[in-house]
Amino acid sequence: MQPNIVRAQGGAGAMALLAKGEVDIGLTYLSEIHDPGVEVVGLLPREISTPTALVGFVSSHAKAPEVAKALLMYLSSPEVADVYKALGMQPGR
Repeated sequence: MQPNIVRAQGGAGAMALLAKGEVDIGLTYLSEIHDPGVEVVGLLPREISTPTALVGFVSSHAKAPEVAKALLMYLSSPEVADVYKALGMQPGR
């Protein structure tokens, strides 16, 4: 199988190759699939694909740590959940 593997530059690169018909199958994060002509046929089972969590943090050197914390709170709020869902992501909290 190794000779048939084509490596792409990131998920967007993999989906571009797939959309152009240069490869038959592509794997990437669901949130990176936006190309017309690319059909999602399913998710990989958890047994072989660990979900990836995004983590936000505030640097101890932040010039405005309260503003940064407020942004993180907003990005993890129910108000923004539909945006994550529309991008194929699962909102936090």
